[in-house]
Amino acid sequence: MSKKGNGIFRPAAAAAAAVMALALAAGALCAGEKNGAKTEAEPDFSRVLSAMKSKIDLSDEQESRVSLLFREYVEKRKNVMDQYPGDDDNDILSRRIEIRRLNHETESEVEKLLGGDQLETYRAIAREHMAPRRGGERDKASGDRIGEMIQRLDLDDEMAGKVRPILEEQAERIRLLMGDGGPAGGAGGGRPDMRKMEKMRKEMDGIENDTEKKLEKVLDSEQMKAYREIVRERRERMREKRRDPGNPGGPGRPGGIDG
Repeated sequence: MSKKGNGIFRPAAAAAAAVMALALAAGALCAGEKNGAKTEAEPDFSRVLSAMKSKIDLSDEQESRVSLLFREYVEKRKNVMDQYPGDDDNDILSRRIEIRRLNHETESEVEKLLGGDQLETYRAIAREHMAPRRGGERDKASGDRIGEMIQRLDLDDEMAGKVRPILEEQAERIRLLMGDGGPAGGAGGGRPDMRKMEKMRKEMDGIENDTEKKLEKVLDSEQMKAYREIVRERRERMREKRRDPGNPGGPGRPGGIDG
């Protein structure tokens, strides 16, 4: 399946490529936080609201309703942290998924209160103050990939609301699986442990299969066909990047995940 120019089959290299391709296809990048970390970065809503007051001409009603949304967010977030306090993978995964869902829900509700130039200014403020403190760029990339998937599937708001949590769960499960080191896993960007890579590939396959089963309950056959084609395209792009020595994570470069 994976062959070099000399025609020799190299399953270890194939496993490594498959793991990295699956990570990209899922819209997940290597997490910047340690596997098992309890702390989830909290958006600084006090600074967001202060910036909104100074940069956006909010009406009294808008300011009051935004303030209420932010207060409700803090309380709901505390409930999530209390509900899933552990260091085990299940609690970490549940905590991350629920907080991301809550973040998205709160931002969507705030955006409904704004219009025109207000909305664009708010989004700029949100990008500055509401990105997680660690791994913010990676989280944004993951969110962008999920957004692209939803857009290309041409889903309405109701369908997007069902699909997004499934894709976010997939991304978080892969983050937990990959941990700090990413698929390369070798010290100092050294040679990866191929046995670990093969184990990771099988677990990635399981995550992808679980995701497809969940999506099949939500999407129709044509949408599932489109989903699989998008995944295939992303995997192929990843393979192309890995074949290019000039790309970070390509042959001869440390890392392995293009960020």
